[in-house]
Amino acid sequence: MPPSSTRTHDAHGAQAACIDLHADGTVRAVHPAARRLLHANADLLRVAGDRLEAPDAAALQRCLARAHAGHPAGLALRRGARLPLTLRAMPEAGGAVRITLRDPDAEQPDTSLLRDLFALTPAEAHV
Repeated sequence: MPPSSTRTHDAHGAQAACIDLHADGTVRAVHPAARRLLHANADLLRVAGDRLEAPDAAALQRCLARAHAGHPAGLALRRGARLPLTLRAMPEAGGAVRITLRDPDAEQPDTSLLRDLFALTPAEAHV
């Protein structure tokens, strides 16, 4: 896999699981959090050489083509009984694309945010 580039963080300060693609679709960078998700879900999505691959290659290519054309796109990678791994492809300058991967099974809710949003006690937010 290509080396990681500058760390990227989500709105809550957690490291985002990003993969950056050049305009020609080749992988430019795989951020550490994305590398971990790819390793844990190698049957769903992987970097082979300098390209992303998925079992449903046509769906992945449609998603990436839409993003390369300047339109945000998404793809749900099904995992049986588990929640799907989601892929969000966002267009960037010059035809490049940033992919953000999300594993809802691995996410821990921000309990302080939940408490603020829903006026919960610490115990309620923990549940």
